[in-house]
Amino acid sequence: MLPTVERAWTPLVQRVWLGALNALFPPKALCPGCQRPHRHGGGGLCPACLARLPLVAPPICARCGRPLRGGGGAAAGTGGGPAARSGQVCTTCRQAAHLFAVARAPGVYDGALRDYIHRVKFGADRALGETLGRFLAEYALRTRELWPFDAVVPVPLHAQRLAERGFNQAELLARPVAHYCGRPLLRHVLERVRPTAAQARMPVGGRRANVRGAFRVRAAAALAGKRLLLVDDVLTSGETAGEAARVLLRAGAAQVRVLCLAVGVHEAEWRARQRAATSTTGRTANRL
Repeated sequence: MLPTVERAWTPLVQRVWLGALNALFPPKALCPGCQRPHRHGGGGLCPACLARLPLVAPPICARCGRPLRGGGGAAAGTGGGPAARSGQVCTTCRQAAHLFAVARAPGVYDGALRDYIHRVKFGADRALGETLGRFLAEYALRTRELWPFDAVVPVPLHAQRLAERGFNQAELLARPVAHYCGRPLLRHVLERVRPTAAQARMPVGGRRANVRGAFRVRAAAALAGKRLLLVDDVLTSGETAGEAARVLLRAGAAQVRVLCLAVGVHEAEWRARQRAATSTTGRTANRL
């Protein structure tokens, strides 16, 4: 058996030794998406994971930013495009009068991006959530339709869901958006007062009723006259964002714009766009 002093010193020596090794040979940063060594560093997604993201490309709905049928293949940039500039809107926005001014998202709720969102929400992968938040902040900085705004508001979870999950994924995304855009994060002005079923599982006709009356404002004075950027993870029908916007505007906000990480699409239209883009790429390759 080691003497008492030696037993006490052994963990200390190990920590010093490991610290020295890490200083001399820093461990390679891992990509939060694929967990492989990140050759480019920087703490974001590696180039391979970025390439897997299904990005929104024009033409898009001028109101909600949803991709419209026809075109596709270009990377998400300013969030605009010919359809947005011409005022073309999607079927969902033609049928529903949402009270937010505009909504934009860099990605489509499909493929790798859907997997990442599920890992954050249901797998408690906060590191990945913070990385996606920085990705969203970069998109917000270059998307002119989202500006100007005075403050950032995350869509809240009900207290019961927050206790189960341990964190609000919308706030996880909103924090870096507020930081990099230089705007305050108003975490507690909006409250979800009753639990609601997941909108994606609801029939279209029941989604508005599902969220009606689900929110209330706790500090109206903080909103008076402010242009707000409402942040959430996914925009599906727009009913959740629309109801939150209605409550915020009624409490005195001047305007509400919406920023989400991903936007849901009509399955048939999205697949048609994918096929069209693949066909165009094939014809171009054949000409070359």
